[in-house]
Amino acid sequence: MHTIFVIFGATGDLAKRKLFGALYNIYINRKDLDMDIIGVGRKAFDRQGFIEYVDRETADFIEKREDFIDFLETIHYSQVELSNGDDYASLKSDIQKLQKEDSQVVFYLSISPEYFASFVDNYKHITLENTKVIFEKPFGTDLKTARDLNTKIMEVFEEDQVYRIDHYV
Repeated sequence: MHTIFVIFGATGDLAKRKLFGALYNIYINRKDLDMDIIGVGRKAFDRQGFIEYVDRETADFIEKREDFIDFLETIHYSQVELSNGDDYASLKSDIQKLQKEDSQVVFYLSISPEYFASFVDNYKHITLENTKVIFEKPFGTDLKTARDLNTKIMEVFEEDQVYRIDHYV
């Protein structure tokens, strides 16, 4: 199965410290997994500029082997302002260029929790088949905000599409 990992917050600290290393380990250990990665951020990068950024910024966090260059070839970039629906439509186009018949798309939200609702609201500009979404960070600030966010998410996604990770727990 082909998997496209779409990392919102790809220029952030969590991505450079943990996510790219984890995806590299998947790349090394799961040779049967056909994957592409789309980094999503507000910064203006072209693909090569973003690849160079990932290579440079992960230097202290990833033990790179000779196949790291091949791993970097799986990386793409899409500039998205989280509140701009047109940017999501552009991201959808970027995803569709990489999609294959058996593709699944995994959205990993490594962004500040206050932007989760904006992602959910703007997802209507993407809406693809066979998708999952991972919410990373504190899920609300208290029980009420967590429930409100969950209600909003369930209006757009099915429960089996959603993963919630709170790395503070």
